Amino acid sequence: MLQRPGTAVQLGLLEDLDRLPPADWSPFDFRRFRLPREFWRFPTAYVEQSRGCALACSYCPATVLEGGVRFRDPRAVVEEIRDASRRWGFRSFKFRDPTFGLNRAQVFQLADHLGRLDRRIQFSIETRSDLMRPEVLRVLKRVGLSCVTVGVETPDLRLLQRHGRAAVEPECHRDLVALCRSLGIRTTATFMIGFPGETEESVLATLQYAQSLNPTFAQFHLVTLYPGTRFAAEHEGAAEGCLSGERLESL
Repeated sequence: MLQRPGTAVQLGLLEDLDRLPPADWSPFDFRRFRLPREFWRFPTAYVEQSRGCALACSYCPATVLEGGVRFRDPRAVVEEIRDASRRWGFRSFKFRDPTFGLNRAQVFQLADHLGRLDRRIQFSIETRSDLMRPEVLRVLKRVGLSCVTVGVETPDLRLLQRHGRAAVEPECHRDLVALCRSLGIRTTATFMIGFPGETEESVLATLQYAQSLNPTFAQFHLVTLYPGTRFAAEHEGAAEGCLSGERLESL
């Protein structure tokens, strides 16, 4: 979207992500771009291998904002990383794909090209536990993977399924965290508190599960009504102070 005086121009979703030019970091003091849980020692650049999501979680704004999943050519991704490393001195990169690893063949191609870089980098990803098979993690670790963020949300599978999430068995999360620990990869597990119908007991169960999972870091978020999502449409007006989709469009 472009902003002009008194109006906004909707550009629509870009289907061919390979048309995007490399990011120009010169207007920013990028030396301050540090991620506390991931790369606090070095400035970190954001990079994308894909946009959009193939999943249908009712509460997630990814498909609303980015549409269906589209992938970039792995060679173009690595060329952007090479350029950011040489021109700006970045040594750390965070992949902002909503669900890294949806296309396993592309992941292996990406790893192959990353392995040919003349400078060693480190990077983090956001993914699902059931996408990170041992062979995938080991390959990514060899080319610089140092932190994995995974959305657990809640161990209550019925609650997740009620909101359209393709649920992951709690033991799958345990396996991922344990494997990452054995490989020296840090983990961040994210959780959501406050789904409609939740009770004090179910919230405590989530907290207890988080403790037993024992990731490197745990993040807890209150359930949020994002305008445009199915979840927001189902509950719009249910909570005082919620920003409606109509109101958002008028801002």
